[in-house]
Amino acid sequence: MSLTKDDLAAISALLEEQQTGLREEMRGMLEEQWAALNAQQTGLREEMKEMLEEQQPGLRAEMKGMLEEQQVDLRAEMKGMLEEQQAGLRAEMKEMLEEQQAGLRVEMKGMLEEQQVGLRTEMRDMKKELLSRLRETENTVLEEVDRVQEIGSKNTAKLAKELEELKAYYRINHLENENLNLFMKMVVNLEEKVKKLESKIA
Repeated sequence: MSLTKDDLAAISALLEEQQTGLREEMRGMLEEQWAALNAQQTGLREEMKEMLEEQQPGLRAEMKGMLEEQQVDLRAEMKGMLEEQQAGLRAEMKEMLEEQQAGLRVEMKGMLEEQQVGLRTEMRDMKKELLSRLRETENTVLEEVDRVQEIGSKNTAKLAKELEELKAYYRINHLENENLNLFMKMVVNLEEKVKKLESKIA
């Protein structure tokens, strides 16, 4: 039996009505379920909120204790690690310093030996130069002494001659003074005699 266009149109209209009803029914069911879910979610939120508020003090205390324990453990672990690192660094620094000191000693020894060799050579050269200058100075002084002695000998002879002349002049002058004194005494004696004669005559 074949269906006509009218039958197909009727079937299509019937299917559309059924679909429309199903959609309306499904929409209503979904809205009811959605409302129920919202109500459940609101209740769950309140319940979770109360549970969290009740659990928070305990969780805070538990977390604080765990953090404090972890901090103590971390401090102890860090202290141990730092002490190990410090001990390693001290040993490493000590070894490095010993190596550097050994190298510096060797270097300083070499430098001192080079300086000593240079100083010895310089002192030897200075000694030679000083001896040469001393010989020159000695010769110059000896020549000057000889010249001064020669001049002194000439001056001594001249002074001796002048001294003899002064002695002779002194002798002459002394004799003249004695003669003058005698003459003065004679004049005084004559004056006295004249006075006595004058007094007798008077």
